[in-house]
Amino acid sequence: MSMFDDLKLQDEVVTGTCALHGGVLDVEFDLEQDGADIGDFAELISASERWIAEFSSETLSKLKGALAKELTDSAYEGWEEGATDRDYAGLEKELTLTKIRFFADEAVSLVFVAKREYADMDIYCQIDKAFEIEDVMVE
Repeated sequence: MSMFDDLKLQDEVVTGTCALHGGVLDVEFDLEQDGADIGDFAELISASERWIAEFSSETLSKLKGALAKELTDSAYEGWEEGATDRDYAGLEKELTLTKIRFFADEAVSLVFVAKREYADMDIYCQIDKAFEIEDVMVE
């Protein structure tokens, strides 16, 4: 039995939901190839289930702290006055994981929102196999 629900192929990407850490998140699986049918995604979905099983609430908390630090430091770059612990903590508390995107090359992108600090924007955080941040993008 899959830990993912409502899986459907749409525009060459499989989408669905997943119950995780007391909430329900959107999930997306992308083979980044044209003409794929839903059966082609079986291996990626299976690998993603193993990844989810290892993605603990402690890991999520650690990632949110690191992401808040990276975003806050970037926002204060070039300012005489630097960020405070309160700035980091405020953003960390506000960050909410809404989606996990899985790609064929084993890349994983976590999508967060922070409605007060980053209104109407998504925060994409690509992480590696060791759950460390590789790249961050806000759009």
